[in-house]
Amino acid sequence: MSDELQQFTKEDFNPHVNSTFVTLIQLEEDEEPQEYSLTLTAVEGVGEKARDVAAHGRESFSLIFENPNLGMYLNQGLVSLTHEELGQLTLFLVPLGPVEDRMRYEVIFT
Repeated sequence: MSDELQQFTKEDFNPHVNSTFVTLIQLEEDEEPQEYSLTLTAVEGVGEKARDVAAHGRESFSLIFENPNLGMYLNQGLVSLTHEELGQLTLFLVPLGPVEDRMRYEVIFT
């Protein structure tokens, strides 16, 4: 994880719950990349706060994203997401699976 990402805390993302993060995906080699939008739906603590702060200098947390389009989804891996206020972030995104009519993803900061 880059030094810049290690500086982020839950408090940096909390104001952006329900806002949109965008990445570009290319379905076919000969097609132009398309925007794929993810909505940040939750910022949650993970692990034991006191232990995490002692070990890493901050509480571990996760970001939960959703996208309503189940017809195409992102694979697990590094994804470059752009947010209008936070700028461009390269995060390790893990698909959690569909919930109702949405696909859920998670990013964990330790």
